[in-house]
Amino acid sequence: MVNKRWVLFCILAALTVSACEKKPPPEDKVLDKLVQDSTYIFSGAVEKSGAAHMESVPVNDKTAVVKISRVYTPSDVLGDLTGKEVTIQLQQDPSTGPGETTVFFTNGWIYGKGIAFMEVGRMKEDQPDKFKSRVDSSLQRKADQQLKDRIDRAAIVAVAKVVKTDELKLDQRLPISEHNPQWREAVLQISSIVKGELQGEELRMIYPESNDEVWIASPKPKVEAEGIWILQKDQQEKGGPKFRVPGYTALDALDFQPKDQLDRVKRLTAKK
Repeated sequence: MVNKRWVLFCILAALTVSACEKKPPPEDKVLDKLVQDSTYIFSGAVEKSGAAHMESVPVNDKTAVVKISRVYTPSDVLGDLTGKEVTIQLQQDPSTGPGETTVFFTNGWIYGKGIAFMEVGRMKEDQPDKFKSRVDSSLQRKADQQLKDRIDRAAIVAVAKVVKTDELKLDQRLPISEHNPQWREAVLQISSIVKGELQGEELRMIYPESNDEVWIASPKPKVEAEGIWILQKDQQEKGGPKFRVPGYTALDALDFQPKDQLDRVKRLTAKK
């Protein structure tokens, strides 16, 4: 005889999973698009129209000086801009009234004695705390999609520890260039596989030691480093063809995740 309580439990569990994977509400589709296309999000009021607070900024009728009241995407590089005046090149004429707060979705434009942003779009900041919660949820969806994209490209996703690093011995000599990756090799001791198939408990991964602009964001494995490695086989995405070598690589900053992200990585791996 079927246990009715068990059936009910299974139904409730399925509904819970479905709810967790539910798409964002329709009103957040516009928000998601703006978050996807922008890097710096903040609210503020237009102080001056047709003006800039930096001499290097070309001014027209869509240039405005904005005083920031709240930062939605904190940046270690830019520091805390709350209360500061910045210049924004708007997409359309300022339509806000004096002192009226608006959320600006922007990307960096000109850096110098100050910073100027290029507007992607804007929204009204009704109920700031509630709006921040919506932005935070949208930012999480963006981060999840970026990580999922890396997982989808990967041949192997594995929980592993670095047990050894060494200089990579190449059959060919790489050209002399500032963009030379200075390839090294790391031996990974595998504890579990999330995606892909692998024979044995060890895997050799190639990584760039160079801090050149092409490679600076690539993970630089250290002995005893343990986490989740998102590995491509014979990558074709980074560096010129003359610098590429066959093997497993993790070249994007997202390709190494701490172990506490395992449930998230498994969820994104399974998600279609």
